[in-house]
Amino acid sequence: MDTKRAELLLTELRDYLRKLNDEDLYIQTRNVSEAVQYLEQSDTEEEKEQIIRTYFRYLYPARGGLSDVVIWDSDFATRVALNEPLERIRKELTAIVRTRE
Repeated sequence: MDTKRAELLLTELRDYLRKLNDEDLYIQTRNVSEAVQYLEQSDTEEEKEQIIRTYFRYLYPARGGLSDVVIWDSDFATRVALNEPLERIRKELTAIVRTRE
């Protein structure tokens, strides 16, 4: 698993959610912030992998979490732009978590 890339993506996700400052995303923002904090304190790759897998399940359950989040704006182009980082990060994290090295 590419833990360094996953950590960068989770940090980017944390920063983006904080920037949105959406009260409806409080739990997701808190969870991703915790994940980044634990990853920064972690010493081993095995520990980092476990943290990434655990928080990935919290953030992207089959239903709910960030799996169902769509940032709304009445302007289509703005809506696409607002949701692009969330979708890109989700796709890349999914690929990383599902990869076994």
